[in-house]
Amino acid sequence: MEKELRLVGVNLKTLEVHGERALQRENSFTDLVRSLQCRVKEVRIRWYSIIELVMVMHDTLSVVRMCTYTFFVSLTNARWEK
Repeated sequence: MEKELRLVGVNLKTLEVHGERALQRENSFTDLVRSLQCRVKEVRIRWYSIIELVMVMHDTLSVVRMCTYTFFVSLTNARWEK
């Protein structure tokens, strides 16, 4: 009986140690998930900022092209009018 009680005590201690380790791993994984979620959020914010910048640059380029075209057309017309 005493031997069985000791065995139960050892098993309980082993379970307790394994439980503590599992809890530490769970906390570590929880921290990792939170960290990765923050990084994903930051990447999304940067991604949308880049998309907005590209759209603005595209619009600006369109205006520059239009102005350049208009300038050359006006030069051509000025030459023909002389």
